Amino acid sequence: MADPYLIPTEALEVGSRVYLKHPGKADEAEFMENLKQSRNFLYPWIINRTDVSFFDAYLMRFELKDIGHFICSTEDGAIVGVININEIEQEPVLKGSLGFYVFIQYARQGLMREGMELLLERAFCKLGFSSLEANIHPENEASKNFIQLLGFSQESFLPKFIRVAGRWVKHERWNLSKEDWFLKFGENSNEENTD
Repeated sequence: MADPYLIPTEALEVGSRVYLKHPGKADEAEFMENLKQSRNFLYPWIINRTDVSFFDAYLMRFELKDIGHFICSTEDGAIVGVININEIEQEPVLKGSLGFYVFIQYARQGLMREGMELLLERAFCKLGFSSLEANIHPENEASKNFIQLLGFSQESFLPKFIRVAGRWVKHERWNLSKEDWFLKFGENSNEENTD
């Protein structure tokens, strides 16, 4: 487990190698540098911008409706990845859509998986989400394999999901319900604060 003296007070959830926190203005320089270094690694799945106004617009999303999370190293506090809960709907049940990525220098080390496990537990046990979905391009095998390991199952195919550079891009919709998550991970998770 992480040394509690090294974890900042803004940590929302803490694992052995990573913790979750909300993005803040103080994170701008590190986040933007990580995006710059990871530009080719994330393309074409994430089209990132590095202009000055991007980070402010990114933070503004979380003042309105979405919930942003940075995955940070318990060792040094470095931002290793991002998990956002977007398109949140509250009626008839609380559900949202995940957007996630890891920066190149932290890829393939299990840090994103630990961060996502913390996020799923937080979303289902503390925030009250009934389901979470992930919309993934069919050719993004790494992300599809990753979410399958976490219990997501493919729900549908969206031939015209989003416009990128003026053209429609298809996606697969993957879903994980609170019930399915508890069936797969319930005995290993903290079940307090559940309904």
